[in-house]
Amino acid sequence: TKTEQLILKALQKRKGLQTTLVIAHRLSSLAYVDRIAVIDRGRLVQLGSHEELSVAPGLYRRLCQIQGALDDQIRSDVEQYGTQSDTQS
Repeated sequence: TKTEQLILKALQKRKGLQTTLVIAHRLSSLAYVDRIAVIDRGRLVQLGSHEELSVAPGLYRRLCQIQGALDDQIRSDVEQYGTQSDTQS
């Protein structure tokens, strides 16, 4: 997440100055971009902003739901069990 934050800050500085193409697996990285193109099996299936796509039926919303659930589970696991560095101390 530290690297992600550094990349997002650099992208925000460039916003409005030039076109930047971002390919991301973490959907949170796309929350501040102007347009998102969702490609499934080589075909463009959705195009819009994070706000638009996260509420519209389709692949992007489903991926947001899945990633959100995984993030919630990870947070829960960390709260319950701590991190590996915690258990090694």
